[in-house]
Amino acid sequence: TVAILYVPNIVIFALAFLFTGLLVSSAIASKTIENSVVTLRQDPRVNFVVILIFVFLILTCVYIGNEVVKRIYSVKHFNSYNTALAQGDIGLAQTHLQRARDLVDHDSYYREMALLHMVRIQRVLNSDMTEEEAVTQLSVLAPEMIRNAKDATTLNSNSFTNWFVLAQAYTVLIPFLDKEDSLIQIDQAYTNALKQNPTSPIVPLQRARLALFEKEDSAAAKEYLYEAIALKSDYVEALALLSQIQAQEGSIDEAIVSTQRALVANPLSIGLYFQLGFL
Repeated sequence: TVAILYVPNIVIFALAFLFTGLLVSSAIASKTIENSVVTLRQDPRVNFVVILIFVFLILTCVYIGNEVVKRIYSVKHFNSYNTALAQGDIGLAQTHLQRARDLVDHDSYYREMALLHMVRIQRVLNSDMTEEEAVTQLSVLAPEMIRNAKDATTLNSNSFTNWFVLAQAYTVLIPFLDKEDSLIQIDQAYTNALKQNPTSPIVPLQRARLALFEKEDSAAAKEYLYEAIALKSDYVEALALLSQIQAQEGSIDEAIVSTQRALVANPLSIGLYFQLGFL
């Protein structure tokens, strides 16, 4: 189905039909496929059934053709979205992504739209616009980001990425929404993400960051980091954060060991060398 509906371009799609027609006609000419002649005048009942079948086939072909064309143009707009995004043109990128999403209801388009709104929110927060202008834009962007992230999970609840993006969307909005409610929503999203990929170390890492920076619970953060490191022993981000927590708690020897483990995994990190020297 994917190979038929998501072809690379219209030329290959047209050539596929052309060569299929040539194959069928060659098979008929070589008597590989037998011909059958049906005379509709012989029996009105046969006439009615055959016409009904023809109508059904025509409607089916029209429907399938319409779906194929929509998917082809949807993929075309999605490729244009990626190009515009790479060039930094957020407005044009959103236009193409919106058109792709209007043509095909696919969870990846909703997820990408949520991520695009995330980028736009970060730009608003880092801009020098007035507080009133920022609030006005955020009041539009924030609900759209959450809605698109939720729609992605509704369309495909078995996607780890969809749940992870939903958690990230709520994380971005912690300063603007009710903190406790946001943390509950984030935890639920991460729980659902882990159901799809229990061995992913990034979820316990993100939970550790939330525990440390939002809840100020270093003990819980360390537990999450140990969990992440158990899943991926050379997880540099988890080891570096664990080292920082251990240093703050006065466990310098443990912090040095954690930093050294991180350096073994990433020996080119200047930041880690600075952190080790500081310890």
